[in-house]
Amino acid sequence: MPAGANELRAGIRPYQNVPDNLMGFRRNGQNKGFSETNYPHEQPVSVVFGKNDIYNDVIRGMNPDHAVERAYRNWPDAMHIMGLLGK
Repeated sequence: MPAGANELRAGIRPYQNVPDNLMGFRRNGQNKGFSETNYPHEQPVSVVFGKNDIYNDVIRGMNPDHAVERAYRNWPDAMHIMGLLGK
């Protein structure tokens, strides 16, 4: 069951232990860009690197939880990533 907005904001990460290859990441070489992925859900996210260093973006996934986990793996240096309400 996909997460609701409250669960995304609470930081629940049900896909945290899923291997990278099952999350859509390649083992070697460059990963696919946003326009090249075929996931049906587009999730707005806020990526926090520091107090005044926040980046807003959109990432694709199978559902909101999957997309947010993909964001965590896409930006490994982020302090926190929050799925935003939107799509």
